[in-house]
Amino acid sequence: MDNSYHSFLEEVTEDLFQQYTVADITRSIFILPGQKAVERFQQVLCNKIDNPAWLPQVLTLEPWIEQCSKITIAPNLDLLVLLYQTFQQFKAADEPFERFYGWGNMLLQDFDILDKCLVDPNQLFANLYEQKAITLTYEHLSEAQKEAIQSFWKSFEKRLSTQQQDFLKLWEILPHIYKRFTAELIKKGIGYAGLCYRELYNNLTKELLINYKHFFFIGFNALHPVEEKIFAWLHSNISTQFYWDTDAYYMNDKNQEAGYYLRHHQTKPYFQTSFKKPFPARIQNNFKKINFFEANTAAEQVELVSSQLQQLINQEGNSFQPHQAVIVLANEDLFLPMLHALPTNLQSVNTTLGYPITYTASYQLIEQILALQITTQQPTCPAGYFPTQAIIALLKHTPIKYCNQALASETIQLLTNHYTSYTSQKILSEASELYQAIFRPASSTIDIAQYVIDVMTLVKAQLEAQEDSSLALEEEALGELIKQLSYIQVIITPLYKVSIERFIQLFRQLIRSLQLTFKEKTSAKGIQILRIWETANLDFKYVFIVGMNEGNLPASTAQGSFIPYNLRKGYGLPTMDIFQATLDAYYFYRLLQRAQQVYITYNTPSSATNPKEVSRYLWQLLYESKLPIEQHYINTAIYTPTICPIIIKKDDGVLLKLEEFVVKNGQEKRSLTPAALNTYLGCSLRFYFRYILQLQVPQQLLIEDTDAIRFGSLFHKVMEKLYAPLQIARKGSMVQKNDLEKLKSQLQAIIAEVFSNALYSNHILQWGGEHLIEQEVMQKVVNKILEIDKKHTPFTLVGIEVGKQQSLMIHFRLTSDKVVALSGIIDRIDQKQDSIRVIDYKTGGDEKYVEQISNLFDRSTAQKTKVIFQTFFYAWLFKKHANNSAYKIMPGIVNTRSAFNTNFDPRLMVKQVDTKDYRYIEDITPYQSEFETGLELLLQEILDPQIPFIQTEDHFQCATCPYKRICER
Repeated sequence: MDNSYHSFLEEVTEDLFQQYTVADITRSIFILPGQKAVERFQQVLCNKIDNPAWLPQVLTLEPWIEQCSKITIAPNLDLLVLLYQTFQQFKAADEPFERFYGWGNMLLQDFDILDKCLVDPNQLFANLYEQKAITLTYEHLSEAQKEAIQSFWKSFEKRLSTQQQDFLKLWEILPHIYKRFTAELIKKGIGYAGLCYRELYNNLTKELLINYKHFFFIGFNALHPVEEKIFAWLHSNISTQFYWDTDAYYMNDKNQEAGYYLRHHQTKPYFQTSFKKPFPARIQNNFKKINFFEANTAAEQVELVSSQLQQLINQEGNSFQPHQAVIVLANEDLFLPMLHALPTNLQSVNTTLGYPITYTASYQLIEQILALQITTQQPTCPAGYFPTQAIIALLKHTPIKYCNQALASETIQLLTNHYTSYTSQKILSEASELYQAIFRPASSTIDIAQYVIDVMTLVKAQLEAQEDSSLALEEEALGELIKQLSYIQVIITPLYKVSIERFIQLFRQLIRSLQLTFKEKTSAKGIQILRIWETANLDFKYVFIVGMNEGNLPASTAQGSFIPYNLRKGYGLPTMDIFQATLDAYYFYRLLQRAQQVYITYNTPSSATNPKEVSRYLWQLLYESKLPIEQHYINTAIYTPTICPIIIKKDDGVLLKLEEFVVKNGQEKRSLTPAALNTYLGCSLRFYFRYILQLQVPQQLLIEDTDAIRFGSLFHKVMEKLYAPLQIARKGSMVQKNDLEKLKSQLQAIIAEVFSNALYSNHILQWGGEHLIEQEVMQKVVNKILEIDKKHTPFTLVGIEVGKQQSLMIHFRLTSDKVVALSGIIDRIDQKQDSIRVIDYKTGGDEKYVEQISNLFDRSTAQKTKVIFQTFFYAWLFKKHANNSAYKIMPGIVNTRSAFNTNFDPRLMVKQVDTKDYRYIEDITPYQSEFETGLELLLQEILDPQIPFIQTEDHFQCATCPYKRICER
């Protein structure tokens, strides 16, 4: 290993102090291409100059250009607002600012590059207009091609003509837009970088540079024309010296794209003498150790770098200096995984990358409160109300929860226990100051930015009061978000009143690139984690490049532009295939120049998550460099977790819980319902979770019901409320057709009341939208049930929701002499002559026939027959409970879906053994014995200590099971 390691910047410093005195250096200015290089060069100079007061000015090119041009580079948003207003002056931007933002930003970038390349905007935009005109008029096409296109667009001809004219007008006025826009910027003393460059070049005088004795430009590569002309002017008018960071590998080989611009520079008279020949041959230094690692996943790459770093630390011992190592992220998405995977003794880092603010809970909180406001503007949401689901989701959010966890939990519990679809703002705002700020319905007059700022300010103040160090990142995020929101408010508010949707669109565009620095981890002596372009002029002994696939390095993301490729090429503007690719190649190869150990990882090209090929630079190294390269292939075995079946044996604890269903001394603790028995038949393990462990179904599953389930619940409530007065009024008397006809007149009000109670906490509202449709459907369905009941009149209404107020329970004795408590709630019971109907309301399309009664207890068909089982159970339960042996007990199902069918009949059917035909069950008596036999066997199995609880074989049931995560199915 070469112990006489010297970096490029150290070599430059040695050369400087051989040629110049400290006094000369102090009065000089040093300009480097990147901020990281500036910081490192300052450190190197500090080692040579004892007195910090003597240190020269060291900076990147842009701030020096800004300083000399007397034009301040303005924030991008300020520039875009001014550009937007310029378009409005020409009546060329009749769209809202948030839509203009995207293409306006692209146009601003085009203006910037035009100025940096000293291109005449009038000429280029004139050519652009001509090219677009040709494209739109099809003049470049053959007659056959024109006819085909015009035929296709024939029906849209008029509209397209108008659009084409507007489109061409945009290109035609661009020179005028540019001229007025830049004139206004110069008048205000602000601008973008390219304008500063052009203005400085146009006004270069020696008086501007009177304070500098020498100029030093260190480590530059590709130069825009205006940069090169400024450098050339300086070389002619003031003492100026250039230092180039080069290597023979790409300088002497014209096929190596890494040296493309440097080879051109060395032919220029003002640069020629500054290239020292022969070029150093560091890349092909035999001391290098280069390793390629092919991995299946990004996670494997990160772990691999971590393990290689740990090995280095172990091998080098105290000689290992973290700041001499760099991790270059070809794929920036690996930053956070890489940060968390670093060895424990390398936790301090030196990086400009940070935590994306969009990953923070604070940012997500903004998204949620804005989404909450949008829901209040839906047609189904009444004024002064908020959707309950959205409220619960918001209160579960981390920053809100930490502000006052007790209040948040209490509110969630209250809303869940007394769940309605919508909750009144008045109820919420009375609970706390924060709730008052959040639950403020938006209107056309509300200042959206101020609304969000008010909420975030309160949240930040309350988090700071917690004095919890774990919340430091969120507090920082809140501070940054409030700052950005205030800036947006100041800039945007004068333009127009922004709607919530528009605000969200703009907010996302402005915020998505923000990052928070890891202050507690940052250290100048820490290992460096950098983007490839940040490594310019920096040298490291140990180089790790992560994610080196084609598309990452070299990058493949093209920058948007209004200027097509042919015009960019013709006017000498930078293009991705030359400018960016050349820079990427240079950054990569110069990293290898002084490196002693290089570790490069990449994804397997064929992996599903990464279809990108291996970077072409790696192939170049393998086949052109003749360097000794070790290739490693990480073949990670595919891990398929073995999901063991869950078998719950009935130990003493389980048996004790089962005994609660057994009646002792005439008293029961708990009872089994048909729902519980159906659950057991479907999956005995699910029965164990629900009725033995009594694991509650997550509240979100309870409240986020499907529309069908919610409609079914409302239907039951409507039927109960509609028929209950009739049962009282006609108690013991026959219900006649006119009784049911009278109910029709009450129906609309009852439906509205039920909906209001269920959805809006019993507030009667002006209906509209989706809920109005639901009510109309409900009215149609109930009217149909009333018509069916009229055909059944006269009958006696025995009961509605029987068992709801007073338990409908029996004690069922098994042959083992154990007595089990069984209960249920019956939707409706009516009687006609000697026949009593036990009716179960269903909103599905459930079947009403069964092969034989024993099939109701067959697990293979339990899912299909569970509704029949439940209804038959209710009929049997009522017969056993009321001792109605003298009556025929008939089970029936009223399906709202099939109620509209011709000849609708609620009765169940069972296949006859002798005829094989299905026959209506007019009375359960003939089937009672068979049912009780099956029921007893089922109950005996549930109580049997030798039969464990196991998972169902029917995996379709697992899809909707609330406990599926436990089973990992």
